[in-house]
Amino acid sequence: MVGPNGSSGLRCRSVSLINRGDVVTVRLRGGGAFTKGLSAVVLSQSEFNELGDVLLAPITSDVENKRFAGFAVPLGLTTCNSMGAILVNKVRTVDCSVFTIEVRGRVTDSVLALALTRLSALTQ
Repeated sequence: MVGPNGSSGLRCRSVSLINRGDVVTVRLRGGGAFTKGLSAVVLSQSEFNELGDVLLAPITSDVENKRFAGFAVPLGLTTCNSMGAILVNKVRTVDCSVFTIEVRGRVTDSVLALALTRLSALTQ
């Protein structure tokens, strides 16, 4: 699959191409638990990503689950037709030297802003 920037399967050395708001698929290099891939939205800024880590919030299709109440941000429209919700209460940092990150599209600015606002509420 080729991402919107013309690359497929961005490697750690190309993290400058990974931007806040990108919808990505994360796979463990060599297989393992993430063989299928984890869909997520990038929350960290490019400057942080260039250090070799990326802050991600996973995407779930289980948007009715009550344990996500208040933390699930509906995706709405994306450039890659992803459906579901962003789980800002399940953020994680991914080491790009261990995982392959493939950019599949972007969320809208309003969805990203809502996700960042809800993430901020967790630390206040």
